[in-house]
Amino acid sequence: MYREPDESFENLHIVSPCLASKCQFATNDEKYRFVTGTAGVLGIIPKDDSRMHCLYLLGVLNSSVTEFFIKRRSPRFAGGFYKFTAPYLKELPLPPIDSAMKEHNSIAKHAETVLEALQELPKAKSTLARTTFERTIEAGQRKIDEIIFASYGLSAEDASVIGEVLAADSLPDAESKQMDTDTEDATPTKRIQAKLALE
Repeated sequence: MYREPDESFENLHIVSPCLASKCQFATNDEKYRFVTGTAGVLGIIPKDDSRMHCLYLLGVLNSSVTEFFIKRRSPRFAGGFYKFTAPYLKELPLPPIDSAMKEHNSIAKHAETVLEALQELPKAKSTLARTTFERTIEAGQRKIDEIIFASYGLSAEDASVIGEVLAADSLPDAESKQMDTDTEDATPTKRIQAKLALE
């Protein structure tokens, strides 16, 4: 493990645990210092450091497509953890969306809504408030996924397969490994991997 130099924390950036069971990317608005390495934190400094673009990247990185990509690339560790580190993320094919496209701003706005709800969720003082924030997060994430699925040229069937694969991954290790064996050579999974340049 090693600590990033202070100047790395001055620009707007995105962070994630290096080992995680799912996508957990977040903006480091408070500029917390952290160490990197397998048991540390990954930091991503966008070339375009505008907040809108950072939120767009946050939406993409927390999408079902990114999680599917990482879980087809990284080895699975005990407890269902995967490596969310540079060697695996650098090959992630970003959606063909530039900052001038309406999809860019839509993803950014939904990501901001999700981020705000996530920040308020721990402060919820009632079941109703908590449920409201959870539904806001789910709806925002679903909208982001829909835009990203379309940008990659993925069909509704492809989206359903990705959902099934990720749901199977949340099973205990033994069951998840069996599910992996059952689906690895399945035609739908292979088709999605080809569209995402995973083959």
